[in-house]
Amino acid sequence: MINHSIEDDVASAKRGIAWIRFEEALKINGCPICTQISRSERKYIENLLYEYVLDLTVRKKLHQTYGFCTRHASMAIEAERALNSDGLHLSTMFETVVEENLLFLKSQRDFLKSRSQKKSLKVKGKQIRIVKSDKCFVCEHVIEIEDILIHTFKRFSRDAEFLDLYKRSNSLLCFKHLQILVENSVDTRFLDISIAKLERLKSNLRSFIQKHSSESDHRYSDEEKDSFIAVVKFFSGGYR
Repeated sequence: MINHSIEDDVASAKRGIAWIRFEEALKINGCPICTQISRSERKYIENLLYEYVLDLTVRKKLHQTYGFCTRHASMAIEAERALNSDGLHLSTMFETVVEENLLFLKSQRDFLKSRSQKKSLKVKGKQIRIVKSDKCFVCEHVIEIEDILIHTFKRFSRDAEFLDLYKRSNSLLCFKHLQILVENSVDTRFLDISIAKLERLKSNLRSFIQKHSSESDHRYSDEEKDSFIAVVKFFSGGYR
């Protein structure tokens, strides 16, 4: 029986796509997990419109959630325009959703008419209330991707090379993903680096505030000027 250590696992992963994508995400300000979620989310929607318009599984999911949530509806329209489409992809996807909803509304209208006319003591059918969820099937995909990314980041955070990449980058995991990793006993070396990054952010934020005093010449560094954006995004996350 062959036993693979965590170090062997990470060493092998350095040649893989997951490592490369985290390397790329660490070159961007903000949370590298949120960055990858956003990329995956957009790519998923683009693929839906480009390749899966007539896919029965996708159609079924679209019917079950009565379309997209507000966020992903806006992103789908943006993706449609980015494909230089006049709207044919989304029109095709939603045609049967509209038809199904019309049938439902007509059945409910007929039921209410029959009940109001009181022509008989017994009225066939029943009134049904549909509650649309705040989440759609794209949201479910995002949750799955997020779980994978968190697990992968935790695994990589045990590696000295990855920790050095994180330390030298301008990236800082958002509050939400830091909390999840803490709850899952992430390597304390990673937490040391994150705390140092947050301390630096606090220092830049404080300096930015203090330099607004009348005694100051109001010359701010780029880090100080952007500190309020960084701290807001830290607590809200770069994804949602």
